[in-house]
Amino acid sequence: MATERGRAFEQAAAARVHAPGRREQPLPQRPAPPQGVPQKRRTAAQERAEKLQLQKRVAAVMVSAALVFAGLAVLTHMRARLEGNNKEYQENVVVLEEKRSEKVELEMKIAALYSLDRVEKIAREKLGMVEYREQFHYVLSQGGDRLSVN
Repeated sequence: MATERGRAFEQAAAARVHAPGRREQPLPQRPAPPQGVPQKRRTAAQERAEKLQLQKRVAAVMVSAALVFAGLAVLTHMRARLEGNNKEYQENVVVLEEKRSEKVELEMKIAALYSLDRVEKIAREKLGMVEYREQFHYVLSQGGDRLSVN
């Protein structure tokens, strides 16, 4: 069959019409097809050993594939977990900023409540206190208009 193809190729090459003035180039020769090399017959033990070796290779490939898929599954899980943690972190940052703002408001309220002007106002209005320089000294004397200061 291979020789029939080779002969057909040579006949087609010979039938070609070349343009005038061109030199015809010789066609490259095809190598002869290899003759069938007789193979040694294998024993049943050799066939079993080859079959076992092939099964070991298939098992190794399967284990490798399983490990690769397991690794990909772990990476996918870790990525999903990381995205969840990142979302939670962003929410916590927002809450933290709100708490900081609330803290500043409360500190301002505390400062306003403890201001000296407010304390003085409460002392004068609710408790009836007066400043030291405004105090009146009442001296009761039993001896009339006489007063002795020691």
